[in-house]
Amino acid sequence: MTGLGSGTWSLAQPIGAVIAGILIGSFDSYRASFVGAAVLVFVSFLLLLTVRAPRLATIQVPPVVAQGRPAT
Repeated sequence: MTGLGSGTWSLAQPIGAVIAGILIGSFDSYRASFVGAAVLVFVSFLLLLTVRAPRLATIQVPPVVAQGRPAT
């Protein structure tokens, strides 16, 4: 997963910089790029709320008697 995350991050940085540059050039202000970044952070937060940890399977372990053999 580290490689996948690193690759995604390496791809997202230049794309984000280009989009921010386009927004700054279009609106002559940094405000649009910061608002866009805030919206994307909020969307990411909402997506993270849907993630659930996997349920662990319970294993039935038979009781052990004094000599180390399972009880019958």
